[in-house]
Amino acid sequence: MSQTINLDLAQFSILTPFPGTPLFERLEREGRLLSKDWSKYTEADVVFKHTTMTAEELIEGGMKSYREFYTMGNIIRRTLKNKSFDLAHVFNTWKLRNLDYRIYYKKKGLTDKDYKEKFKKT
Repeated sequence: MSQTINLDLAQFSILTPFPGTPLFERLEREGRLLSKDWSKYTEADVVFKHTTMTAEELIEGGMKSYREFYTMGNIIRRTLKNKSFDLAHVFNTWKLRNLDYRIYYKKKGLTDKDYKEKFKKT
């Protein structure tokens, strides 16, 4: 979908029910909150029980969306659709995407494989 609406950039997050929101209150009433450790409320960690998906599926979906949206081919394709083609923009977008991705996983201390393994154990 993100490819068909001509986005230049996108951020993919896991739904996070922040305290004080109607979503948080509903999930708390339904007993579907997995944690009240606020350090996990990052939009990258799963803190609630989804009705049809596992935590691993939610995380993998976000990672897949990110990987597919930010392939070099898709970045170039989006840039070529832009009326003002700029190779520097392609390079900088790709560089920033990779930097952001690496910083996130370095901060977590995990690779894609490690992150998936974490959820196979739960």
